[in-house]
Amino acid sequence: MTETTSDGTREGSGRDDGEGLESAGLWRRFIAALIEIILVPVLTLVLVVAFGVIEHAEDYADAWWLVHVLSLGVVSYLICNGYLLWRYGQTLGKRIMGIRIATTNGEKAPLWKLLCIRFPFFPLLYVLIGLLDVLFVFTRARRCIHDYAAGTIVVKASQG
Repeated sequence: MTETTSDGTREGSGRDDGEGLESAGLWRRFIAALIEIILVPVLTLVLVVAFGVIEHAEDYADAWWLVHVLSLGVVSYLICNGYLLWRYGQTLGKRIMGIRIATTNGEKAPLWKLLCIRFPFFPLLYVLIGLLDVLFVFTRARRCIHDYAAGTIVVKASQG
């Protein structure tokens, strides 16, 4: 399906999954991810500086600084997205772009699935598999590997 957005541009908004749910368009998902890819690391950097995790050269002598930075990354993600995921099934980027994460039958995905199944895929997949996860969005179903694992789909926010 193709629709005209509020700014007059045409967007391939996704495909109907047969249950009346229209998957979110590629550009909406991409821009939502871009917002998060910028926002979460910036907040992480602010927290790293605020908590003085890496202040001196000797801080790099062992690997504990990496554990601290990764922990602050998780905290940053939860600060940016925790409430929105719990309340609406959306990250900040998805909320801005008008899309949400839903179960395959259109209901709001449970928070435990979003945090325990979907969330760990991002650092694991980008380190181990690279962009393979993201490339799945180009399949007919428009679902990434983490969507299949959590039993979710990204749809327009006005649905369900």
